[in-house]
Amino acid sequence: MMLNSNNVAEDGHMAFMKSAIAANPKVTWKVVSMHHSIYSSADHETDADIISRRNVLPEMFDTLGIDVVLDGHDHCYTRTNQMLNGVAQPSNLRANGTAINPKGTLYMTFNSASGSKYYEMQSPNLNGTYEAVKQQIHVPTFSLMSITNNNLTISTYRTDTMAQTDTYTIAKTKKVTSPASVSCQTHVQNLRSEARRVGKECPRCVDL
Repeated sequence: MMLNSNNVAEDGHMAFMKSAIAANPKVTWKVVSMHHSIYSSADHETDADIISRRNVLPEMFDTLGIDVVLDGHDHCYTRTNQMLNGVAQPSNLRANGTAINPKGTLYMTFNSASGSKYYEMQSPNLNGTYEAVKQQIHVPTFSLMSITNNNLTISTYRTDTMAQTDTYTIAKTKKVTSPASVSCQTHVQNLRSEARRVGKECPRCVDL
């Protein structure tokens, strides 16, 4: 879903996203893209208009269960922690950079793909609570998003050597009920049903 972040009327954004989600009720992934960065690390991070957007938009994304928000504007690379209610969430991150069933929204601010200009990181670090990775390598980069039914991966590469500079995967796994989680009462009910079925053949089962 593409938002015009120059428009700060949140009601219009909310109505648009609700409509898009309602029209596609079976989707696994909800992704938003807009120009202005909500959580970033460089010159624009403390701009008044960015702070205003940060105070409004994430609440809507939380409400709608948005998985990923893709941003630009600040000409640096920032990958946040999973964010919910303005707070970084535990991501159950595996060694290969995969987060299993994380809570909250991932925010990505992408650096310059053309190399036209770069913004330097804020100093002192004003935003470490939400940053997972931040980079300013002064080399053009691009990011590739790969999506399957269960996984969404964003991998970023530098254009001069094609070396990977970052990768992150969100994995949504189905919850499986283990046999141990089935209550004893359910087991007894199943046994009684089976006993009634075979009671005439097995006298020992009649008393169950």
